[in-house]
Amino acid sequence: MRTVQRELLEFINDKVGQVLGTDVACELEGILTVRLAMVEQALAALKLQYPDYALILQSRYVSRAALRLEEADYRALFSESIISQEILSDLQRDLDDRRRALDALPKLDLRLDLMDLVGRVPLFEGLEGDRLRGIATLLKPRLVLPGETIVRRGERGDAMFFIASGAVEVLVPGLDEPVQLGTGEVFGEMALLTRQRRNADVRAMGYCQLLVLDVRDFHRLVKKDASLRAHLQSVAEARRNPPPKPAEAVQEVATPLADPPAVVEAPAAESVQARG
Repeated sequence: MRTVQRELLEFINDKVGQVLGTDVACELEGILTVRLAMVEQALAALKLQYPDYALILQSRYVSRAALRLEEADYRALFSESIISQEILSDLQRDLDDRRRALDALPKLDLRLDLMDLVGRVPLFEGLEGDRLRGIATLLKPRLVLPGETIVRRGERGDAMFFIASGAVEVLVPGLDEPVQLGTGEVFGEMALLTRQRRNADVRAMGYCQLLVLDVRDFHRLVKKDASLRAHLQSVAEARRNPPPKPAEAVQEVATPLADPPAVVEAPAAESVQARG
């Protein structure tokens, strides 16, 4: 669809204006440009939501194009009497077999390992399996709609978010383009450590299935587990006193958990975590 729309744009620019006038051509170009942007966003969301599946689809698209070129070469050879009808028929049957193989829908694997998802968060890196499992049991599902704002800049956060399926964009002030996150990534983990307000909006690019870790639930777990509490204090201290970095790489300071662990409200969008 994207290729067709781009070709239509070229046709409008080259032909329509000459026949129907500049005003009509500009109107059609505007409509088509908006639709092309929507298609581009949908494809970007697909790549983020199902990265492996999207890669397979891209590979098959290229393979189909290669088969068309290969068939054109065979027919050119036949038209020049370089190959016989019998050879052309054999080659055509081979092309048909390969086309049928490409037409079979690839398998979409939606399995999600919660332990792996939680373990990839730097905040929980190095925790034992039992503690990761305890955190995973606190996750609550939440479905968000395309265009829905999940967190807002300036409000206090009360949760961190795991993207089980879908794609979101983080609208960071000062950046020309939003930061895009997809399946397996997380955002807002600093809500578990700090009392700072969120510094960015996070908006769903399509239908998203999120897993939400509520700060209050998490802190109740921390109260019961001294080792987990010590781990979090260590992480908080490391973020509060990071090693020296160049001036252009200054990072925000994180506030360590109080003793005993209190239920705090903190940002859910001040940092984003890349896919592991």
